[in-house]
Amino acid sequence: MENKHRIKDKYGNEVPSDISFDEYWAREDRITDMSYKESVRQKEERSSRGFDKWLDKSVCDNHTEQKLKDGECCQNGKLCTD
Repeated sequence: MENKHRIKDKYGNEVPSDISFDEYWAREDRITDMSYKESVRQKEERSSRGFDKWLDKSVCDNHTEQKLKDGECCQNGKLCTD
């Protein structure tokens, strides 16, 4: 295995020092695409098991638009209660 000198990019990731601009962004695009596909797969898995409603805290059982405007909604990490 070749021991290449590695540098850190702006995001703190180690990359070979001799990588070209196009190679770097092709690599980043591939990583982003794989991450997106895994997120979609996990969301579909949760939905198929019925966890989507349990995990979705954007709207609770007592949600109203007024509570959202007042900052009392579960979107702020609090459950709406009456």
